Amino acid sequence: MRRRDGSEFHDKVRARGSTPYSEQRLRKQVRRLKELRAADVEEIAQLKADVEALVGALHQATAENQLLRQQLTDR
Repeated sequence: MRRRDGSEFHDKVRARGSTPYSEQRLRKQVRRLKELRAADVEEIAQLKADVEALVGALHQATAENQLLRQQLTDR
C-alpha cells in the first residue's frame, strides 16, 4: 500500500521533533470532547438524582391528597 505524500511530510516533521498542526488540532479537539463528555456524565447523574427526588415528592403529594380526600368523604 502506497503512503500519501502528506504522510511523508508528517514523518519528516515528527523526525525533527515537532507535531504536525493537524495532529495538534485533533488532539485539542479530542481533549475538549472528552471534557464535554465528562460534564455530560455529571449532568446526567444529577438529572437522575433530581428525577428520583421529584418522583418521591410526587408520591408523597399523591398520598397526602388521597388522605385528605378520604377525610373529606368521611365527614
